[in-house]
Amino acid sequence: MAHPKQVARFRRLAFQRREAAEVLLKQGYTTDAVYLAGYTVECILKALALSLWPQRQHAEMVASFRGRAAHDYEWIRRKYLMRVSIPKAVLTSLVLVGSWTPDIRYDTSRIDPRVADRFFADVKTVLDWCEGRIG
Repeated sequence: MAHPKQVARFRRLAFQRREAAEVLLKQGYTTDAVYLAGYTVECILKALALSLWPQRQHAEMVASFRGRAAHDYEWIRRKYLMRVSIPKAVLTSLVLVGSWTPDIRYDTSRIDPRVADRFFADVKTVLDWCEGRIG
């Protein structure tokens, strides 16, 4: 199925960030991996939001994807996904991945591998659900 340009762009970004995050995780760079995996969720939620709104509103929506609030999954959900019924399993996964912020890029510690693995499992849950909605 063909998608409008911005939907396809954010979807592609999500999968690129996930792939890079998985490479980092396999190499033991857990903090860096979680950082990029967090962007995976941000990008796929934005792709989903764009897929649900009329294409004529996409430019304005993409412009709103700037600044600190645009990295906040709850902000994305409240602003653009309020009409979507999100399954309980996805909401549960969003609780852990919702702890992600771009500030993690300044963290010099290593995230425990078990925490990173759980984070990745929850990212996959969100990604799979969004992907199923986008088609």
